[in-house]
Amino acid sequence: MGLDIYVSWPDMTEEEKNARYTGFQNAGKAGYLRQSWGSLRAWDEVCQAIFSESFTALIYPKWAGSNDGLGPDMKNMDERKRLEQTIDKLEKFINETPDDSAVLPDSARGYFKDWDKRIQIIKDEFQEVIDFLKLALSKEGSEIKFS
Repeated sequence: MGLDIYVSWPDMTEEEKNARYTGFQNAGKAGYLRQSWGSLRAWDEVCQAIFSESFTALIYPKWAGSNDGLGPDMKNMDERKRLEQTIDKLEKFINETPDDSAVLPDSARGYFKDWDKRIQIIKDEFQEVIDFLKLALSKEGSEIKFS
């Protein structure tokens, strides 16, 4: 059980739809993000420590914990600008945070099998989100759906 987040758009091909089925592995470039409920709680805490907002709020602040609903209104220019700012924020973290940086409180140790690689793990996760959001912003008529 967990949260699946998909991007879709009107002229999406079967091949593009099928690329999102990855066996529960994130595939931002294909339009799929996945978190088990446990990992979502962990990523919410990690993002809260770094950005003062949850993982899901980075994508859609109005997400109410439901697995059945649309995300941001991709036609709304303010919402698109917010998503672009999210991309900028994540890219800044990736590009400017040293891999040996502390960033997280010691209480987050339990979320990482290898504490010494935590920053690289976070950067990899953030890159998936960046790829996902860039895809959503690039496709006319796209929708982000939480399911």
